[in-house]
Amino acid sequence: MFARLDLMLVDEDRVPGAAGWGVPLHWDGEVSSLPAGYTDSLVRAVEGREQGRTPNTLVVCDAVVTPALQGRGLAGGC
Repeated sequence: MFARLDLMLVDEDRVPGAAGWGVPLHWDGEVSSLPAGYTDSLVRAVEGREQGRTPNTLVVCDAVVTPALQGRGLAGGC
């Protein structure tokens, strides 16, 4: 349903370094209304799509980094 949000990061040689997937949902910006976790994020994304709500937030549900790149601080610049 949200395959267009699958992500893959590659290096200059097009070798995959990380991959993940997420779901879009509408969030009002209040910390108290953040999704309670993976399942809540999926439910909100599907319900929001069915209701025609415009998403404004991407929830990354899973991500994996190539073992050779783990622990190198690559996410520090995010």
